[in-house]
Amino acid sequence: MTRAAALALAAVVAPAAAGLSACESTADKSARIAAEGRKAVAASATLRIHAGADLRVARAVVVRGDGGAVAAAVEVRNRGAAVRRDVPVLIDVRDAHGSSLYRNDQVGLQPALQRLGSVGPRETVWWVNDQVTAAASPRRVTARVGAAPPAAPGTVPRVRLAGVRFASDATGRYLTGRVVNPSRSALRDVPIFAVALKGTRVVAAGRALVPALPAAGSPKRVVFRLFFVGDPRGARVRLTVAPDAAPRKS
Repeated sequence: MTRAAALALAAVVAPAAAGLSACESTADKSARIAAEGRKAVAASATLRIHAGADLRVARAVVVRGDGGAVAAAVEVRNRGAAVRRDVPVLIDVRDAHGSSLYRNDQVGLQPALQRLGSVGPRETVWWVNDQVTAAASPRRVTARVGAAPPAAPGTVPRVRLAGVRFASDATGRYLTGRVVNPSRSALRDVPIFAVALKGTRVVAAGRALVPALPAAGSPKRVVFRLFFVGDPRGARVRLTVAPDAAPRKS
C-alpha cells in the first residue's frame, strides 16, 4: 500500500565568474548561513496530521521481543463507506513515567512506518511499526490516524496471500507465503502487517515489505518473509495487506 515517496533537496551551484575573488563576501556568507538553516529545519521537520471523520484508532499496543526488540501495533477502523488511501498513522511510545521514548513523525522515514496505503470501507486492519527504538523500557503507546482522501473506484488492487505458513532457517522462525497481484499494473513496496493474538491480547507483531510485485499473468513467483517481534506460537495470526491506490487512468 505504500508507494515510496522521496523528499529530495537539490543544490544548484553556479560557477565562479572569471576574475572574481575566491573570498566569501558578507552577502554570500549570509546567504549560505540562511540556506544551511533552511536545510536544518527541513531535516528536523515533523509530520502534522488532522483528524478525519471516518478513521479511528481501535487500540494501540507495545510488543517486546528478544534482544530488546520493540514493535508498536495499531488497529485502525474505517467507519465510512469509501476506501481511504494514504492514511497517516503517528505513534508516541512512552515509558512508565510518561516520558516519550520514540515517535515516528520525522520526515524521511520509510513510508510504511508512517502510513497505511489504503483501508477499505467498514474495514478494520492492523498497522505495525517494527522499528521502534527506545533507550528505556517502553510501557505504552498512543496513536493517531489522520484525515485521508477517498480512493477512486477500482484503484486499490486486491492483493492476496496464498499458502501462508511458518518456516525457519538459520535466521530464525518466520511467516511466509505467496503474494498474488490480480491487477494489470505492477506494484512496488507493498507492505504486509501481522499481529499474533491470544484471545484479544497481542503477543507478537511484525511486518514485511515486498519491493516489487509483477502484474497479473507474470510467471514470476513472489513470496514474503515476515519476522515477528514477540512469540507468535500458539496464537492466531491476523494479516493486513495494504497496497497503494493506483492513479485512475483517463
